[in-house]
Amino acid sequence: YIWDVCLKNNIALTWNNNNENNSIYEKIKENDIIVFYLVGSGYCAILKVIGKLKNINDKYIDLFTESKKKTDVDREWWKKYMIKIPVVFLAKVNKREECINKPQNYNLTWTSGLRGSRCMKPKNKNWFEQVMYIYDKLNI
Repeated sequence: YIWDVCLKNNIALTWNNNNENNSIYEKIKENDIIVFYLVGSGYCAILKVIGKLKNINDKYIDLFTESKKKTDVDREWWKKYMIKIPVVFLAKVNKREECINKPQNYNLTWTSGLRGSRCMKPKNKNWFEQVMYIYDKLNI
């Protein structure tokens, strides 16, 4: 459900629990390209950042949650910890179940589990080839 809202509204979400990821506001800049990884699912999109990162507001909380069931405490948590990244989807899956994990026949080193909230950069020498593989699979 959250993925559908992201696609429809051209945004990606990340989080900043206990201000552990404050550096994300300086690290991610407009025009950056991000290979978006969903924990437990795999790579699901290649994004281009088109604006400044901001904490989520009531409008988006209502989109992402069943707001009538959320308490004020829940809403405050979303406002404090969730970060909205305005993006253009360059390539994407339509359903979370279609995310890309390492295929069996992929013979190069595969990098996964890069935590976006920490702006982790891959050290894999084959990263560019992996991104091209992901891009091709996302654009089928």
